Amino acid sequence: MHATAITRKSVSRPMRWIRDNVLLEPMRILHYGEGRAYFDTLALSNGSIYPVEVYEPHPAEDEPWKKDVPLGYFDLCVSIYVLNTLVPSEREFVIWQMTNKADRVIAAVRTDKINGHPMFDGVITSRNTFQKSFSRSECEELGRVLTYNSSFAIIDLY
Repeated sequence: MHATAITRKSVSRPMRWIRDNVLLEPMRILHYGEGRAYFDTLALSNGSIYPVEVYEPHPAEDEPWKKDVPLGYFDLCVSIYVLNTLVPSEREFVIWQMTNKADRVIAAVRTDKINGHPMFDGVITSRNTFQKSFSRSECEELGRVLTYNSSFAIIDLY
C-alpha cells in the first residue's frame, strides 16, 4: 500500500512554504520519504553548502539506493505528505525515526478531504493506497502548527 509517490513536475506548495519560511541558513538536511519529488529535494538545497540527503523506505524499483538510511545526524529532517500515507502504528514509528535523526523535524500533511473506503483513521483510495487527512487539532497533537490551510499543514514535530 505504499505506492503513493507521483513524479512532481515542480516544487510542491508545502516545500515552497518551508523553503521561504524555514530554510534561512545553511544546514545539513534529510529529505525523508522523497519518493519522486526531485524538485522538492532541489528546493531544500536552497544554496546550502551541505548536500541534501534522501531516504525513502519504499523506493521505486529503479531507485533502490534510496532505501539506505543516511549516516549521521542532521540539523533538519523534512517530510512532505509522508505521514498521511501511513496507518497509525507506522506513523508513530516514522515520527520516532525522524525525531531521532535530526535536531528539528518539519512535516507537511494533507488537510483536504480524501475520498475512499474508511480504514483505521483514514481511507483506502481508488488507487488502493492509504491516505489520511489531518484536522487542525490532530496537527496540534503532533507538534507546533506553522501553517494550516484547506490543502496542507506544516508542523514542527515534537
